[in-house]
Amino acid sequence: VSKIKTKNIKNIIGHNFRMGEIEAAIGIEQIKKLPKILLKIQANADLLNNNLNKLTGIIVPKVDNLKITHSYYTYGINLDLKKIKISRKKIVDFLKKEGVPCGEGYLNLHLLPIFKKKIAYGNDNFPWSLNKKNYQYRKGDCPNAEKLHFKSYIGIGLTHYDFKEKDIKHIIKSFYKVWKTLKIGV
Repeated sequence: VSKIKTKNIKNIIGHNFRMGEIEAAIGIEQIKKLPKILLKIQANADLLNNNLNKLTGIIVPKVDNLKITHSYYTYGINLDLKKIKISRKKIVDFLKKEGVPCGEGYLNLHLLPIFKKKIAYGNDNFPWSLNKKNYQYRKGDCPNAEKLHFKSYIGIGLTHYDFKEKDIKHIIKSFYKVWKTLKIGV
């Protein structure tokens, strides 16, 4: 295996935080609050679902099985690009002007440098060097994920803020205003 120059390479996905005893003790107490926090986030998501699903071209998150819940770390909206002929960027820009904390796309892991350059540990292509297959990670390999990331996904970080019901209603009102302004339809 040939050596790869590793100058300025970013080959870490996420962070490697280690927890001490104090942090663990705090975490144990914090996790006791989790069910109440999740119920509030799920109620906010339900309010969004029940209102945004009426707008043309919006696909909201769906939980079909009553025994399954959703944590809604991010509230993901998928735009139906066959029904909406306006770019996601334009929609997001208008939503942000209304004060909606949203973002475009999310992440395509297969396009990160760690996979494209095949360097995770050291500079000997480990762990890819353990296998004789020549894996390639290219744009186009995951068309659905790439379509979401580059064209159709809008995310609202429901866990990033302590949204009150009035905040969620403002977000809903803003979506309706943007849809009306851009003449997308209801």
